[in-house]
Amino acid sequence: MTSVQIKQCAATFFCVAQLIYSQVASAAEADTKGFQGDIKKFQSAYFGSQEPAVRQAILTDFNVKDSDIKASEEGRSGMRILDVNLTSFRPFDLPATVRYMFGYKCHCLNQVNVNWHLPEQISNDKRDLLLASVAELVKHLSERDWPNDQVVTDRAIGDVKAGASLPFVFFRGVNTRNTVVLLSGEPVQIQPDKENAGKFSADFEKMRTLQLLYQLDSKNPDVRKINVEGF
Repeated sequence: MTSVQIKQCAATFFCVAQLIYSQVASAAEADTKGFQGDIKKFQSAYFGSQEPAVRQAILTDFNVKDSDIKASEEGRSGMRILDVNLTSFRPFDLPATVRYMFGYKCHCLNQVNVNWHLPEQISNDKRDLLLASVAELVKHLSERDWPNDQVVTDRAIGDVKAGASLPFVFFRGVNTRNTVVLLSGEPVQIQPDKENAGKFSADFEKMRTLQLLYQLDSKNPDVRKINVEGF
């Protein structure tokens, strides 16, 4: 699987989105409070905490009942998971699932995924505002203290060719402690760039999900290891 930068986004996307963002009447949909590059917690749930403390944080942060928290175990990784579904969550003010993931050995919080669900039908104004909010969040994340060559922006993941529908990385940063922050969306339609032969552009019209992922230690994710000795 390859990662190929898509022409058009880095300059055009940010300029247009920032212009739209500056024109919106309310900045509530682009609120980025709480999203930190150097993470110690998500909302009021501290990374490294055990499940009871994280459950209490979820109840406090989202004003939900304990029965609204769905627990499961991911078979392959062995990680314990708590999911909570929200009717709306900033900065995009869209329905979202927030997933808290606990390490296989430490049984402590070491990853959080936020998945926003875009509607099948979305107005042009709403899409423009959404992309403006994405640009603002990328700008906010980019201002964190990332080491050289540890930031990726505006890349499609996969076999980039005309007509392909691929995941798209708006931002990925890795800090000195191997903490990863990833903002991505999918699917994004790949199109030929009419102004540059052999280049491609990205069409976000059919994008249906946005994901913000925090992984505390990408080099030591604390997942179940498969013992292949003797095979």
